[in-house]
Amino acid sequence: MKNIRNLVFPFSRSRRPAGQKAARKTRGQSLVEIAIAFPVLIMMLAGLVEFGFMLNYYLSGAKAIPKTVWLACLGWEAMKESAPA
Repeated sequence: MKNIRNLVFPFSRSRRPAGQKAARKTRGQSLVEIAIAFPVLIMMLAGLVEFGFMLNYYLSGAKAIPKTVWLACLGWEAMKESAPA
């Protein structure tokens, strides 16, 4: 089985001595996983912040529209009278 694998994948042989551990390989794997996951997490965080801004604008508009209608119905003088001094 090993000879067949070496024929099909001739460059996949290990170049390190038999007693050496594969710590470098797993460290590199972790780095690649972080490099893939980090931009996704940053984009999710940016989306959450943008959603907060959108919600703020929506709620500001939801409060402003009834006040604008109230002002249009009662007139500018009514707003001056009801405002605190």
